[in-house]
Amino acid sequence: AQLLEACASRSLPAALAEVEKLETEGIPLIPFFDDCISCIREQLLASETGDVLFSPAELSDMALLFMERRRDAKQGIDPRFAFELAVTPVALGLLPNASTTGASPRNTGANPVAIARVEPVPSNGTSTPEGISLAEVRRAWPKILQQVSEQNASLSFILTNARPERVEGNTMTIRFKFPFHKEKILEQPKNRQAVMAALERVLGIASLRLEGIVGTSDEAAVRSPTDAVSRFIHIFDGQMIDEAAES
Repeated sequence: AQLLEACASRSLPAALAEVEKLETEGIPLIPFFDDCISCIREQLLASETGDVLFSPAELSDMALLFMERRRDAKQGIDPRFAFELAVTPVALGLLPNASTTGASPRNTGANPVAIARVEPVPSNGTSTPEGISLAEVRRAWPKILQQVSEQNASLSFILTNARPERVEGNTMTIRFKFPFHKEKILEQPKNRQAVMAALERVLGIASLRLEGIVGTSDEAAVRSPTDAVSRFIHIFDGQMIDEAAES
């Protein structure tokens, strides 16, 4: 509940602090995904009373997002990183149906959202690409998204569906789910520069090159929206379906 309340307040630092607290307390994060999805369901069922943290449309977006990140965690992605990727777009109000319910309104373009200052990730005193590991980039990814969101919210939303894949020398490779996402970020100079500027501010590196690949590490084809809705229906029917058991 505290994690969802932090997300509803549109405070990314508070939401990330809750995720860190869960890991510090030794709470298994993959089962906690199920708890969060159950809480989202309870919020959705209670939406008729009006006593909820999010609008029904945003709750639907959140349920699908948390199921996607839960699947990523079960397939081998660091559970904490998966959780950070789940809460970041919610806390920044970037979901398609994000409402103004909560302490801070969603950025609509008319009034810029005040973003907290982001400190660079420590890199053992070095500012060379060789001093940054993939693990450090992934830990800093939510802060990088926050920096991008300050300049362009739509780019930040695209990057919530991407993830750093590898860092080799002065080259960082980002894995995108869709080809047009890769083209939007890497082939449009203005957008590419916005991402590189965010990387420089957060990581303290100015010479990092960006490359991109498309697809997921475990499947070549992108799942259709119908597949996502099917999983949504399974969970909201009252029973969690273990995808590994089904296969």
